[in-house]
Amino acid sequence: MKLLVTIVPREISKKVSKAISKNLIVDYQTTLMGAGTAPNAMLEYLSLGKTDKDVIFNLIEESDLPAIFKRLDEQFDFTHAHKGVAFTVELNSISKYAYQLLHHELKEEKNHGNQ
Repeated sequence: MKLLVTIVPREISKKVSKAISKNLIVDYQTTLMGAGTAPNAMLEYLSLGKTDKDVIFNLIEESDLPAIFKRLDEQFDFTHAHKGVAFTVELNSISKYAYQLLHHELKEEKNHGNQ
């Protein structure tokens, strides 16, 4: 399991969130508003440009990564400057059981919300 961290301009955050979560088994996602404080040289180096960003966190299976990265590049041109940054972090401290419980709880919430 991996934690996908995506940093994007605020104006495309909702579209990126939908693109990432499309076809995922567990659609656990949270978005935090970010405000950059890095010096301009650092922003340019990371191709971040404006400082109003959203940081999107997803729990994903490693097997979903290639499709997600391909989708981000095709829909949002992530390989070019000022479009966004996406990277993953290995999660070693969450068990498969905890992951399954989270998945079950999210399904329950969705089912109750649709009634």
